[in-house]
Amino acid sequence: MLSHNVDVLAGLLDYADAYIYIIDQDTHMFLYRNQAAHDLTGDLLCPEMRCHEALFEDRDECSWCPLKHLAESDGHFEDDIYVKKLQKWLHFTVFATKSAGHKSAAFYVRDVTRQKQQELLFENTLQELLEVNPVALCAFRMNLTTNVCQNSHGTSRYTLNLVQGATVDG
Repeated sequence: MLSHNVDVLAGLLDYADAYIYIIDQDTHMFLYRNQAAHDLTGDLLCPEMRCHEALFEDRDECSWCPLKHLAESDGHFEDDIYVKKLQKWLHFTVFATKSAGHKSAAFYVRDVTRQKQQELLFENTLQELLEVNPVALCAFRMNLTTNVCQNSHGTSRYTLNLVQGATVDG
């Protein structure tokens, strides 16, 4: 029964819209990868190939390696990283685990390039708004729960710091 469940879960992971893989933390070798990760590495992957060799065709460990961050944290790491070789922004969610007796790390990686491009466009638009209207204190971003001063001129930053902690109610 257990082996059937493992096969079902592996099948589900193959349909995920993300790169999902497990790496031995000491050797950096793959212990598992879903279909998307397999498609990314293709036939380049051989049993003795480390993750940075298979994914990025790089002999040296990546300078931004999530395993480094994982070692410095509480066993969980999450961040958006621009991978120059792929010319993509990838969101890494990584957590420490054990797999087949190995100290390993499970990776859930998704492409957030489009989202990052939209964020950059938004930032540029706010900056242009402040340049067009130089007397504006700042441009606000609203999310229906809080209003955040996104971009501001130096004067407005100074003014906002003077009233820090003040509320509308007094």
